[in-house]
Amino acid sequence: MLVRNYMTLEPKALWSYNTLSDAAFLFYKYQIKGAPVIDEQKKVCGIVTFAQLIKAILNNLPLNEPVRTFMCVNVITVKPDSTLEEAWDIPVKRLPVVDKDNKLVGIITKSTFLRAFQAQLERANSEIDAIIRSAHSGILVIDSYGRIVTINGGGARLLNVNAQEVIGEDIAVITNEFLLKQVLVTGESRLRRRAEINGQNLFFSTAPIMEGMEVVGAVTIIQDTSELQVIIEKCSSLQTEAQLLEAVMETTHRGIAVIDENGDMLRVNKFFEEMFGYNREDIIGSSAADLIPEAHLSAAVETGVPHVYQLFCHKGRAFLLNRLPLFVEGKVTGVLGEFISFDGNQLKDLQKKLTVLEQQYPQEKAEIAGMHAARFTFEHIIGQSRKIIQAKNVAAKAAASNSSVLITGESGTGKELFAHAIHNASERQDKPFVCVNCAAIPAELLEAELFGFEDGAFTGARKGGKKGKFELADKGTIFLDEVGDMPLVMQAKLLRVLQDGRVEHVGGTSIISCDVRIIAATNKDLNKMVLAKAFREDLFYRLNVINLQLPSLRERMEDFGELTATLLQAICAKLKIPDKKLSAQVIAILRSYGWPGNVRELLNCLEKLAVMTGAVEIKPNHLTVLQIPLQQLDHCGTGRLASDLDDQAEKAKIIEILHQTGGNRSVAARLLGIHRSTLYEKLKKYHIG
Repeated sequence: MLVRNYMTLEPKALWSYNTLSDAAFLFYKYQIKGAPVIDEQKKVCGIVTFAQLIKAILNNLPLNEPVRTFMCVNVITVKPDSTLEEAWDIPVKRLPVVDKDNKLVGIITKSTFLRAFQAQLERANSEIDAIIRSAHSGILVIDSYGRIVTINGGGARLLNVNAQEVIGEDIAVITNEFLLKQVLVTGESRLRRRAEINGQNLFFSTAPIMEGMEVVGAVTIIQDTSELQVIIEKCSSLQTEAQLLEAVMETTHRGIAVIDENGDMLRVNKFFEEMFGYNREDIIGSSAADLIPEAHLSAAVETGVPHVYQLFCHKGRAFLLNRLPLFVEGKVTGVLGEFISFDGNQLKDLQKKLTVLEQQYPQEKAEIAGMHAARFTFEHIIGQSRKIIQAKNVAAKAAASNSSVLITGESGTGKELFAHAIHNASERQDKPFVCVNCAAIPAELLEAELFGFEDGAFTGARKGGKKGKFELADKGTIFLDEVGDMPLVMQAKLLRVLQDGRVEHVGGTSIISCDVRIIAATNKDLNKMVLAKAFREDLFYRLNVINLQLPSLRERMEDFGELTATLLQAICAKLKIPDKKLSAQVIAILRSYGWPGNVRELLNCLEKLAVMTGAVEIKPNHLTVLQIPLQQLDHCGTGRLASDLDDQAEKAKIIEILHQTGGNRSVAARLLGIHRSTLYEKLKKYHIG
């Protein structure tokens, strides 16, 4: 096992000029206990650990102090081609991995070893089980009393017994091969001993199963060929690996507990026993939630997401906990809990300071990066269909005014794109454009997010307070996306702000004037919500001054060709892959689909085709990568009318294409390859309404 196969690529690192504040934020954000320090050439020049960070803070070093002044410069590193065993012997918790030029390429931690060794153990157990089940030869396992523990199908066949019936029986029930029990006494293997059973000349090879120096059972291979030795050697190798991994668990200086997917204890190490005062024989099979409820080990089973360096207390003692889900064939089969004992008071103080830093950092970063700016114009809106042109015309008129706009339409129709374009075409184009997703912000935080808050307004409020979205959008535009999901209580407060043009911070007393233009969007039917008392009628009228209804993709199939070509070109440019195009047959097939996710779903499918298709031209056989119900249109692969169709077939084809286009006869005529006047004649001929 090489380090390169288990190291974490692109590890979190600090530049030598980064500050104490930067280091604290990095540790808190990524829940890590240390980070290597690199110079301008990305070479490792030091390392900062969690303990050093705590010491620096407790020594009242300023937050702008460069890490190079207190980092550890005597850094032990390993190469990617080093073995995992060599790295394990190095007595440090975080090992930077460097190339031949001493440049940082990865990092490996003690938890990496545990995951690697646990994975090896799981694989070893799985391999042993698979060997037993799939082996053509007979495999028989007995315990230290000579009772049958396991017998596979081959063994049952060769010994002419029912495998289920003999489990737990003494080996003498099925064979008088006394050498099997003799192995339990001597602890010595007996290879290729010949015996006659049920008229068959069989070879028995028996090896003891050891726990340390004690014989706890024996495994016997029954066969009449020379394959026996190969299987014995494989089992012995796997047994050695399992014993090695078990030894690793027992020698680590952290408490280890493994639970299954049901939350029951599978195994613990001696340090876990010492930490919590349990005896492993008494707790194996018990519920982890009953033994250490504060650890919440089952949470990683439910989510499949690792949780590292979580603080929790058990009977007055503070611990750090890593919850690491264990996967077998892509499924979570258990959790490895790693418990680290320490002085929790220091970490609590540090967490308070890091919380303040974390709350302050995003706002300043967002403002510096210029996030509050509209990125799209009307030129980014693709299409020349009648409905999209109508939508553009309404949007252009809205841009020329200062009235509120309500954009409605299904998900994926481009509501945010139109909001950006309206702002960029308005007289407020040089002012902020602030987006708020009303459905993404918890109801209890939405008021503070929209209107801001004062210092100490609520528990966890950032020091110095924070401006709200309305203040940030002053003189500009605020885009309220998913406004239909806003709670009724907040609707009343929003209405007051829209009427007065003034906001008040949560926990504040001063009134702040805001000149903000409102653009709202929703995929819900607000008229029905008003009737159901789920949306305030007065707020609806305040928002719905100009209504912009966006068409679904089904309603603008005339744009499909231009839309797919433009989006596919942009996708290829973004992914830095050669340009690709859709064949006419593929376009026709994709047109026949209903596109419930509209342009957003189309974009997803095109990106999947671009990534998964090696050819320059995407053809119908490539569409199998899409997990959507596409239908081939006809033997030609298009919707065009074949000249040899009889009247019934021609009528059926016209009805099918009209259904696909939602009754749009212009689009249907184009797909059928006939003039619109010809289509009207055929509709009249076949009495198609």
